[in-house]
Amino acid sequence: CEVVLTLYAFKILYPESVYLNRGNHEATDMTEDHGFKQECLDKYPDGDVYEMFSRSFAYLPFATILNGHVFVTHGGVPGWWDKDEDQYPVKPLRFNVLQSLKEIEDIDRFQYEGNPNETPAEGLLWSDPKELCCPWADGFQEEGYPPEVW
Repeated sequence: CEVVLTLYAFKILYPESVYLNRGNHEATDMTEDHGFKQECLDKYPDGDVYEMFSRSFAYLPFATILNGHVFVTHGGVPGWWDKDEDQYPVKPLRFNVLQSLKEIEDIDRFQYEGNPNETPAEGLLWSDPKELCCPWADGFQEEGYPPEVW
């Protein structure tokens, strides 16, 4: 909880220098599965603080343009994916589902409490280009390193 509060405080203090994007772990199902909800409830048992955090995450943008030139998003550029349950990792079928930044702005961020499935928002939150750029990173991921570092 304190880390998120610190990040929000820095965003308030330095709004032109601190940029926060929504990632897949800001979805309610992920906060429940990975301990954030429990941490909040352990510290603030009435649940109000957790609910405020959950609502605040929906206000975070899916993407940011830095200095008018650099596109930043948690997951990557969305594409359509072949999601055969017996196949991992998934294979991209077509990239560039989104054709403009306006399309990202038009996504209703507040409609997604959990993780959106098979939508451009899902791609912005979950696309992991590691397989295409860094196949050597697979061993590190298996050892517990998050794919975001690669």
